Amino acid sequence: MNHMTQVASSHPVPLHAVAVAGASGRMGHMLIEAIANAPDCRLTGALDLASSTAVGTDAGAAMGKASGVLVTGDLKLGLQNSQYLIDFTRPEGTLAHLKICQALGVKAVIGTTGFSDAEKNEIKAIAKDVAIVMAPNMSVRAHIVQVNIVWKDISWPRKRIL
Repeated sequence: MNHMTQVASSHPVPLHAVAVAGASGRMGHMLIEAIANAPDCRLTGALDLASSTAVGTDAGAAMGKASGVLVTGDLKLGLQNSQYLIDFTRPEGTLAHLKICQALGVKAVIGTTGFSDAEKNEIKAIAKDVAIVMAPNMSVRAHIVQVNIVWKDISWPRKRIL
């Protein structure tokens, strides 16, 4: 993926291909809107439970404008064109998502809370293969949304931050 955009400085900036897990939830809607408004990001995947009524609808529907990305319950399909996943779901969902991210080489930002020590160890093991930023507290979540996700800070090839 070599998509570029121009920002205020008139320097070409790579567009970061971002998927959102929990796309039909409150936080998912906020993240999709933040990505839509970020000059260096584009939404490439919107994930939700296969049983969600949002599956098959446009991910931008809550904003009142089309994003061109349909919400899917198929993790591989939802991540296939993405470089990053933002996950603010539940521990069991996040762990399932991270396994697919690991297989596909997709970096992840985790805002999910409530992991057990064993689950945190599982995340640490996955982070040996794929970059993960884990920020499960409210102040960090709010900050991430407010700055429209500063992707250059997690664009490294294989670092891990837990």
